[in-house]
Amino acid sequence: MGQTVTVECYACSTTTHVTVPRLGYAAWQAGALIQRAMPGLLIEDREALISSLCHHCQDLIFAEEEE
Repeated sequence: MGQTVTVECYACSTTTHVTVPRLGYAAWQAGALIQRAMPGLLIEDREALISSLCHHCQDLIFAEEEE
């Protein structure tokens, strides 16, 4: 069973809704690595949970790092 977590982007204030598995989210909150706790989530959704960046801002910020 899943739950929806709302994340507000700290860079642009866009709201992102991520549906996460309850047990996986609880495991992550308890200290498990997010990729192990919720392997079925998109990388962008996991990053939104970790960094509070929407997908668009992730693209902008991480594209700059790759250059």
